[in-house]
Amino acid sequence: LLVSSLGARAGTNEWTPIGPDGGHVRAIAAHPSAPGLFFGVAAGAIYRSTDYGQTWSVVRESLHDKLTRIAIDPSNPSIMLVTTDTNELFRSTDGGATFEKSIVPGRFVKAVLPGDGSALAASDDGRIYVSANFGATWQIRYVFGSPVAPYDIVATPQNPSTLYAGYGGGLFKSTDSGTTWILVNALGGIEPRTIAVDPGNSAHLLIAMLGTGLLESQDGGIS
Repeated sequence: LLVSSLGARAGTNEWTPIGPDGGHVRAIAAHPSAPGLFFGVAAGAIYRSTDYGQTWSVVRESLHDKLTRIAIDPSNPSIMLVTTDTNELFRSTDGGATFEKSIVPGRFVKAVLPGDGSALAASDDGRIYVSANFGATWQIRYVFGSPVAPYDIVATPQNPSTLYAGYGGGLFKSTDSGTTWILVNALGGIEPRTIAVDPGNSAHLLIAMLGTGLLESQDGGIS
């Protein structure tokens, strides 16, 4: 299956669909060392684009009917993790050619590969899990004070030990690989659904908020 995008270009405050067709696109991830190479999850399949998203092809069809997020290790792009809406996780060590399924200790909302040989994941039971073998086994790293649903966890490209997490209580930050966390900003009680960190400036954040649009911060989420 090859999916071609529309030829239109997006203007300011406008968005143009570029695919892939076939269902709800849940997440995309850029290859850290191959410009133009992207992977995405949609409708239970994994897609790949080699031309900055202009066209998409299926890498793995019918992997799982509830795929949620995909992560690529920046220091070893052959390692990929794909989370699901259940307690199953899929791991690839060959750049997505094959995937191995494992059962994880919670429903992982998102897993992240910081690039330091570890993997971290946020679970819907308010816990942060860590893996020292790229997701083969997991241990609890941190438990938030009350069970709150996490929405996102990201590592800063410049420093893998610095993480941001979006929970129902606001934007949280860790500077020790998830061992401890501090509340950076309560964000007015609005849920932060997705966090993006500028690869060239870890203090520059974009946060997609539930029902209120996109927030931008130049100081690591403080304001």
